Amino acid sequence: MKRAAAAAGLNSPAVLIFNGQNPASFYDALAAAAMASHAHMPMLAVKNTSVPAATSSRLSASFSGNARYAVSSTTSIGRG
Repeated sequence: MKRAAAAAGLNSPAVLIFNGQNPASFYDALAAAAMASHAHMPMLAVKNTSVPAATSSRLSASFSGNARYAVSSTTSIGRG
């Protein structure tokens, strides 16, 4: 059961956020993927200028108290 919870992103220490539209950000996400997997941290994609509704609802519902780390620079995913 613990493994299933970890795979679903529950009980994870943090969430990694990356730009899913910028091809240059792919390499940032790729570099962070091994660490995210090892630490059972989910990775969620955002757009250049917005957060998709599904991502936003997942952040609010499942990860409201978790730390959130940007995998890409703020010029790639924006601030806030």
